[in-house]
Amino acid sequence: MAKLCNVLTLACLVSWTATPVAGYGSGPPGSTCLTMFPKHGQDLTWQSSGPCPFKINLSSDTYRPLQNITVTLESDDSQVFRGIQISAHRKSLNKEEFQGTFLSYAPETKLQSFNCMGGRHNQIGHKNNNTVTQVVLVWQAPSDNVGDIVFRATFVKDFSTFWAWEKKELRTMDNSSVVPPARPLEDPKQEMDDIDFSGCGSDKGCFFYPRLCSGTDCNAAVTYQKNGDSYTFEMMAKSSGYVSLGFSSDTKMGDDVTVTCTAQDNSVTVQNGYNPSYHNERLMSYDLTDLSVKKTAATVMCRFTRPRVLGLEMSNPLTDPPEVNTRNFDMETQSYIMLAWGHLPVGTDVMGKHRESPAVSDVLINFQAYEIYKGSSLSKEYQAHGATMIIAWMLLAGLATVIARHYKDLYEDEMFCGTKIWFQLHRAIAVGILALTVASFIIIFVKVDKLSEGTGRTHAIIGITVGVAVCLQVLGGLLRPGADSSIRPFFNWGHRLLGQGAHILSAVNFILAFNMNYIPEAMKQYGTIVVAVWIAVQIVWELVFEFWTCRKTQSTGSGNITDPKGLSIQEKTRQPSKVNVIMLALYVLTLVVFAVAALCGIFIF
Repeated sequence: MAKLCNVLTLACLVSWTATPVAGYGSGPPGSTCLTMFPKHGQDLTWQSSGPCPFKINLSSDTYRPLQNITVTLESDDSQVFRGIQISAHRKSLNKEEFQGTFLSYAPETKLQSFNCMGGRHNQIGHKNNNTVTQVVLVWQAPSDNVGDIVFRATFVKDFSTFWAWEKKELRTMDNSSVVPPARPLEDPKQEMDDIDFSGCGSDKGCFFYPRLCSGTDCNAAVTYQKNGDSYTFEMMAKSSGYVSLGFSSDTKMGDDVTVTCTAQDNSVTVQNGYNPSYHNERLMSYDLTDLSVKKTAATVMCRFTRPRVLGLEMSNPLTDPPEVNTRNFDMETQSYIMLAWGHLPVGTDVMGKHRESPAVSDVLINFQAYEIYKGSSLSKEYQAHGATMIIAWMLLAGLATVIARHYKDLYEDEMFCGTKIWFQLHRAIAVGILALTVASFIIIFVKVDKLSEGTGRTHAIIGITVGVAVCLQVLGGLLRPGADSSIRPFFNWGHRLLGQGAHILSAVNFILAFNMNYIPEAMKQYGTIVVAVWIAVQIVWELVFEFWTCRKTQSTGSGNITDPKGLSIQEKTRQPSKVNVIMLALYVLTLVVFAVAALCGIFIF
């Protein structure tokens, strides 16, 4: 028992390790070459309101190949800024491809050049958080006439005040001799038919989330079909801005290829991407064809076709000369599907951090066969953590309390191993609660290894409190004073209050657990309803048991009154009453029903 408590205490201490929030005073991360959107360790959903005070001024409104143009970034009233990121792109045909070269930049103590997507010095960014009022760049136009060019810049005034994707157009001098891109990008259509799920399992493979849905009633879904040496995917999610499909060798983020569809206002995109770890890096959207994106009031859906082998070009923009690493992702290799959805910052096509956990397929998917797959938004560790806590506190805790409070006279004259039966049951259940709680703590701390933020932090602190309380309860039960001890009444009250307090806190924590940020909305609603009804029913049962106990107490206090069979009321109440047994059976059945309902909330979604 002491070892279990030591494990719980160690888990509690480990939980207080927090991860510091990182800003980017040393410059924008290389992964932002295409997005140019600062997040600064947070989920900054919105840009600063109002017009940007900073401007992109060009020494010429037109260009010819290899012409040098001075680019000045400043404000009219000499406001200061700390961060900058700027690059030039085609206005059409391939808006992602970087154009031109930055030959010089000033002040050099503030700025640095990047080699984005294998190019040379094609983006400028800050390298410290010193304030400036102006930066001056010399940009050389590409050797070919690539048509009209757009400069895009992001200005960061301070940690949380920024303006992304400010634009300045540079026109070509000769529209008649424009050289098209070697690898043009297809613009997605802003319309498509609703996804047809009728052929799932026969004409196409499908992935549904949550488990009990079958198509249009799903929160998220994917279909796939093989067409020769390419594959066509259709996907949808109840989302305000994007839906993203990942292909992974395991069920965790990291080393995953992604395709993301975004929709905001009149702008839609289909993007290639890569998850090096727990974030997504946008890559050039090459080799994606047959693109369609549709946005409704509640959903984002899209269609795209990709080749069997998709080669993604990745490079470190701070390496000079640049080293491009092409990684091939083959559809003949089975992989898990990850489906994420969420919001877009206003005015951009940059994925915001998804608030709901992605849905992940249960098994590796064979894209050569057409089957129906299901998945979950919670990892097996989270499911195991929730399941053990539900069994411990929604099922067993109420039973332990009721037996100790209202069933001490059940088989009162019978002993088991030298102790009354009710106490043996109560103690065994309490030890089971402690064992399940400790197991749950170990599972979750191995998974997260830190104390969460926001609602998760409150949930963790209350969980630790409940865990310590049950440990004290069990230790107290082992060390309880004798029946004739003068402190026994104080122990009884303290033991009862601590147990009831832990049970109440566990109920609060169930509500918090089902309402944490990453929990899918459908699971939040379902879980909250189940827990709320369980709490209400638990209160009703407590009142029923208290009423019945008071009635029995009044009966036993009436002296040696006998019933027609000659048994005194006092003797009769010490025998197992059929009503008592039926009530206990119904109570246990009620707890089982709610525990199963709560477990369904964990394993269905």
